[in-house]
Amino acid sequence: MMLGFDFWAAAEASAVLFGIFGLILVFLARDIDRWPARLCIAILSSALLSAALALLKRAAAQNQVSHSLFRALHCAEALITPLPSLLVFAYFLQCCGENYLKSAAMRIQCALTAALIAAQWLAHLTGAVSITPDYATRAGRWSYVYVVIISALTVNCLIALFLRRKRVTGAQFVMFLVCF
Repeated sequence: MMLGFDFWAAAEASAVLFGIFGLILVFLARDIDRWPARLCIAILSSALLSAALALLKRAAAQNQVSHSLFRALHCAEALITPLPSLLVFAYFLQCCGENYLKSAAMRIQCALTAALIAAQWLAHLTGAVSITPDYATRAGRWSYVYVVIISALTVNCLIALFLRRKRVTGAQFVMFLVCF
């Protein structure tokens, strides 16, 4: 029997490897200041954990574990997945010389991220998200809420980037534009 290529599993495995190699590089680098190094570790660790949970969820679906375990993995993934982008946004504000703890843009980003996590959890707890017998997840009416919140997160990032574009270098601007 020939095994088919699973693009998403390969992408998730690549993300896990990227996170591991990134963490190794941060630990080996000696020229990085303390705060950016810790932030890189936090970003890479949360991205690594998110990709690992996605891989675990995929393996659980293929091995047909209980639906409650699959739902628990899905909820854990919903909690972890938005964190890397929030940390990158904090790093962007830090690069602009702004205190990210007092920034209105960061507060909006945190509120939207909390709303996304809450919406995902509520959808699971109320049963609005269904898991089919083949372990596919159907968001139903909640999919519109996810799209609106994710769009608002992106718009907030882009507005913050364009308002602060003079405070970052051209290379940083392009990097954050790609990240956001």
